[in-house]
Amino acid sequence: LGLGAAAYGALFGAFGVGAIVGAAVLRRVRDHLSTNGLLTAAGLLYAAASGLIVLIPGLPAALTILVLAGLAWMAVASTLAAEMQLFLPAWVRARGLAIYTVAFTGSMTIGALVWGVAAEWLGLRPAFLLSTVALLAGVIAAVFLRVPATGHLDREPAIYWPEARLAFDPLPDTGPVLVTVEL
Repeated sequence: LGLGAAAYGALFGAFGVGAIVGAAVLRRVRDHLSTNGLLTAAGLLYAAASGLIVLIPGLPAALTILVLAGLAWMAVASTLAAEMQLFLPAWVRARGLAIYTVAFTGSMTIGALVWGVAAEWLGLRPAFLLSTVALLAGVIAAVFLRVPATGHLDREPAIYWPEARLAFDPLPDTGPVLVTVEL
């Protein structure tokens, strides 16, 4: 686009506005689409934005396209994070989300490096068009590799032992306590 720093900031801002709009409308969209349908639609929208951003010249078009890309990015990021929270059992949820977060952000970091190198070697336009093809391949793969359904999972914690029985109810200021466990 050959624009300065202010326009560069506006482009990032447009992506952010799209993410905010995505967060605002995502609830209504989820009422009409399954998790996999939402991920597929967002993947297609992001792929389209990736291709169109280098095919349609001009700042107004780029701003509009990046709003749509931000919306799609928020849909994927929030849906996957929510599904991880619903899918993982409570006893391992924090560790699982930490691993997911490292994998998600690490993948974005590696992807930025790979596509930056591709843009350096091939040029900006071919790299973006190649990334569009890769995104479309990912959407096609996602049609066959579905996210597991989580709506049927029981969210209540598992209780493996009964409530402890006390011989008597101690007063709050009662002295030392001895706890014994009988098997």
